Amino acid sequence: MNRKKLAGAGVAAIGAATAVTALLIGSTAAVADEPGPASSAYGISASGLLKISPTPHVESTDGRPAHDQLLKLEPNKDLSLGVLTVDALGGAASTSVAKVNLLGLIKADLITTSCKDGKGALEIVNGSVLGQQLPKHPITGQVIDVSPLLALTLGDETRNADDSITVTGIELKVLPGNVDRNEKLTGEQRSALPGLGSLLGVQLPAAAGTVGDVLDSLTGVMAGGDPLQTITIGSATCGTAHGGEHAGPTSDEPAPPAADEAPKPEVVRANLPVTG
Repeated sequence: MNRKKLAGAGVAAIGAATAVTALLIGSTAAVADEPGPASSAYGISASGLLKISPTPHVESTDGRPAHDQLLKLEPNKDLSLGVLTVDALGGAASTSVAKVNLLGLIKADLITTSCKDGKGALEIVNGSVLGQQLPKHPITGQVIDVSPLLALTLGDETRNADDSITVTGIELKVLPGNVDRNEKLTGEQRSALPGLGSLLGVQLPAAAGTVGDVLDSLTGVMAGGDPLQTITIGSATCGTAHGGEHAGPTSDEPAPPAADEAPKPEVVRANLPVTG
């Protein structure tokens, strides 16, 4: 499969992502006799009206390194991502996503989500939400109050049944649950409505004054109680290495070639009444 050449910011993003991956994974050496829990990573996923399966996605069940890369992903004109890189091996996993633009709401030069030996980390380079700067190193599970229509969680960590940990980089939820129909929208929130409507496949009123005005425009596509849309940028799962140090990349084990195309996202429409 032919690879496309990247220039400018794309090349810089790859360099930064490679450096992070080398720091995370390159310090490990020999294959463990008894690998710990499986490690995995993916760049993006989405559920709701817009569905995207975890892309790109890798998993290491035997401690050996797994790698994949996608040069670009644009499900629609309001959601675009640059280079997505994922790596996993025994006791470690990482994912980096460059040039993030979610509906014009969330932007970042690079988002790196990683874990090593059961400890997670998130780094956001030049990130912002509705023009307000995001922290470079958020505290675990930090919630950003974006608007009554959106919820943003940074660096959430979940302990799994096998004692591994899953680190979620950025999770955006549209209509995250029960909302106050009478709550007024700010000018910035109203300016984000066209992009949000494009994602949901409806035309939202740019002059909407309250949350109720927006909900009334979503008749036929919304169910009460559940997020209408969830988008995750970056997920890394790993456990604590057992039986010594785990495998790292070697010259005898070249990384698989990068993928040039992503699975086509699926858009689902529902005919459900608006509640609340």
